[in-house]
Amino acid sequence: AERASSTSCLPAAGTGPARRRPRKAIERPTLVTRGEIVSATPARTPSVNIRVTACCGPAGQTPDTHSRDYKTYGGLIRRRDWDEPQDYVKFIRFVRYGHKRDPVYFMVGQLWGAAIGHGTLVNRYSNSLSLDHPKAGLAMDVNTEWAGVETLTDWVGNPTLMAGRAYVRPFGGTPVLRGWAIGVSGAVDRSAPVGVAGPLQSDAEGNPIIPNHQAIYAGGIDTEYEVLRNSLISLIPYADFNRIAGAGNGIHAGVLADVRVPVPLLELNVQAKLEYRMMQPGYIPEYFDQVYDLGRVQYAVQTPTGSAYVSKYDAAQAAHGGDTSFSQRGYYGELAFGFAGLVQIGGLYQDRQGDPNGASFGLFATVPKFDVIKASAYYLRKNMKSGFDDAFRLDERSLLAASLAYKVWGPVYFRADFRRQWVLQPGQTQITAVDSFTAGMATFIAF
Repeated sequence: AERASSTSCLPAAGTGPARRRPRKAIERPTLVTRGEIVSATPARTPSVNIRVTACCGPAGQTPDTHSRDYKTYGGLIRRRDWDEPQDYVKFIRFVRYGHKRDPVYFMVGQLWGAAIGHGTLVNRYSNSLSLDHPKAGLAMDVNTEWAGVETLTDWVGNPTLMAGRAYVRPFGGTPVLRGWAIGVSGAVDRSAPVGVAGPLQSDAEGNPIIPNHQAIYAGGIDTEYEVLRNSLISLIPYADFNRIAGAGNGIHAGVLADVRVPVPLLELNVQAKLEYRMMQPGYIPEYFDQVYDLGRVQYAVQTPTGSAYVSKYDAAQAAHGGDTSFSQRGYYGELAFGFAGLVQIGGLYQDRQGDPNGASFGLFATVPKFDVIKASAYYLRKNMKSGFDDAFRLDERSLLAASLAYKVWGPVYFRADFRRQWVLQPGQTQITAVDSFTAGMATFIAF
């Protein structure tokens, strides 16, 4: 679920397990302005980036004036940054009201860490991986005592990914049974690449040319029951049954825990998510994940001679092969520690029996509330080998981002950001990662 600090209004780099949380205190209204110098490798061309962010209570709006490569190398503007109508969504980074699990939540723009339900189908989805093709997505939720709806789309103009969940609480606020909910989820990629083989080619705007597409459907049912909720602990067991059409079924059984440890002066908070999985071959948990926009076109699979690249749906169908037995087992674990709201650190690990690429590993840390310095960072390694020998490597299966702001004077901060993004360079036959750097001055003004 997306979170924003009271000083930046930007989604946090690390996100904890999806769950119903106690209502937050109202944030102070905040005004943030930034002027930055931006570069992206391998091009290494500087640019000017000016952002103004305005937040008011639970609401946030981020206009983003971004002219990459402005007046560099003979005064030329980098054409690929402004050759599609959707490029102009960069002028507004996001508009947000509320937070995930609030009675009303709304966010349009860049999505980072978006989830539906318990995150077994759609988890930590990002629509911001592409350097050349930004998208303005939409997430909108309504939660009441008796029922609720969650929705998500990757691009409001011409959506590819659309997902949603509707749930009911049959007993509403009735004592004892008020924590029970039943939900139905669905997701569709309206034009998923299939039959991807051989080197990729790109059009004039740098989009991969994919001759064959088809709609991919996934759905599921779920239930949860909050067995315990008080000032110290919230405990929610849940179960999900999902199906990816043509690629198998999966069963998820897990528990969400949120614990406050009454340590004097420390205010320690522990959040955990533990999940056991039973799956048919070909079923991929969290199918629409943080790197889905890359994997739907270029998904790494292990072969006897090394890594090969196919579309994600092709990989799932090939692994499924018509096998209907729930012969594969897997697990997922996530743990986060918060210290008085000043520092949060955590990590996740998942694995799958019988799949050489079934493991994932992630770490994150945020320092959001210190006045002098603010920092956040995360690292995610997807589809790796089991264990930790393959856990720390930067390649096509890795995500890395970091942000640091240091107080220079009054409300003025120096801010530096790093993020890996993906691009199909002219003349290349494979989508590759580029390292995007930003650095400049920022102001955080609370009023």
